[in-house]
Parts: sequence; C-alpha cells; structure tokens
Amino acid sequence: MSDSAKRVMAVWVSLTTAERAEAVQLINEYQNADEKKKKEIALESINESRSLVKSSTTMNFGPLGGGCPYCGK
Repeated sequence: MSDSAKRVMAVWVSLTTAERAEAVQLINEYQNADEKKKKEIALESINESRSLVKSSTTMNFGPLGGGCPYCGK
C-alpha cells in the first residue's frame, strides 16, 4: 500500500459514520463528474482544507508579559 493510501485510510478510520457517508457522497460526485466539474470539486476541497489548516496553525511570537528575561525590556 502506498504512503498516500495509508494516510487516506488513517483519516478514514477516524471519521464518524456521518462523516464517512458525506465523504462517500463527495467521492461519488467527483467520480461521476466531467473534467470541468472534477476540477471545481477538487479546488473547492483544497481551498476549504487550507483555510482550516491556516486558522489552526497561527503562531504568535510577540513579546510575553514581563519582558525579556535578559535585558528587562
């Protein structure tokens, strides 16, 4: 099994029954679509997943309360 297939399987087993049903519906829609619709579905899915990742990985490296432990500023 390829690494990509293993990652898909790992995500699949973590889904609820309702999420699996939704995924199957989306995959079937993708498989039965023409090439233009396939590109639209793929782009929409990628954009949605990127927005989820971007919002969950924001890091703030600003100063912490109390200032610098070395210089006190």
